[in-house]
Amino acid sequence: IKEHDLGELDIEIRSEFERIAMLVYRKMVLFDELIGMSDGAIKDAKEAGDLYEESLINLTLSKVYCRRLDLENCYKAADNAVMLLDKRVKEEMEDGTQIGDHLFLAEDYRVYADACIWHMDLAKAKDKLNKAEAIYVLYNQRDRYYTRFLYTSMFYEIVNRGDEARIMELKEEAMKWAKENKDLYDQGQIYFLTSLYYLVNYNGDTSLLAKAEAPCSEAIEIAEKLNIPIELTEAQALYNLICEAQKVTRKYEYLQNESVLTWIKHVEKFIRDLKG
Repeated sequence: IKEHDLGELDIEIRSEFERIAMLVYRKMVLFDELIGMSDGAIKDAKEAGDLYEESLINLTLSKVYCRRLDLENCYKAADNAVMLLDKRVKEEMEDGTQIGDHLFLAEDYRVYADACIWHMDLAKAKDKLNKAEAIYVLYNQRDRYYTRFLYTSMFYEIVNRGDEARIMELKEEAMKWAKENKDLYDQGQIYFLTSLYYLVNYNGDTSLLAKAEAPCSEAIEIAEKLNIPIELTEAQALYNLICEAQKVTRKYEYLQNESVLTWIKHVEKFIRDLKG
């Protein structure tokens, strides 16, 4: 990116390019580079008059700030993402073209809820999940983002010590849609959460540790295949905590990336606190 003059591009193309570049930086865990280009990307999206692009840029920022443990900026970016896309949806409702963007607004709320859960802001998480669900009720569509709504709801129930039957119901429905959509990423996340559920409810029951190990291994295998460092290290951290509960040596060393290590320290504490 640095080798090219983006100023030569048409503003709409430049705005989209910057948003996609930020997605790549997030996947590669190059958070400094992503944040460094965010102001220019937002400025270009505003100049292009593209509320959708501007909203997506803010959504990406919210994910990064969540994993940087900067909750103030995480919520600020998430609020901006929701506000911008909601404005676009309301504009589109005048001619009935809002369905696609309205469904993605549900995903904005879902991402917001995920950040809230990781930071134990459960009341706010529930509010965002309720807002997402209210949108899904309007449309009989079950895309990949609905799968993510289901397993984020599962995550909420695990952390909130919800009913086991409800957690397993959400797991089964989410996995059904993930497999139907052939989405490996989502399957990996469901395996991770299934393993998390068994570990945090372990309380000395070794049979639950055995149940935790297999889905965690599946999550690790999928993350390795997809080359997604954050999700891979999350699953490795979970597996290491299973090893600790089994009183055996931790299996995995973590990627030596400052942002990854900061986040994984939080993940390990989060899971330990859940275990009690």
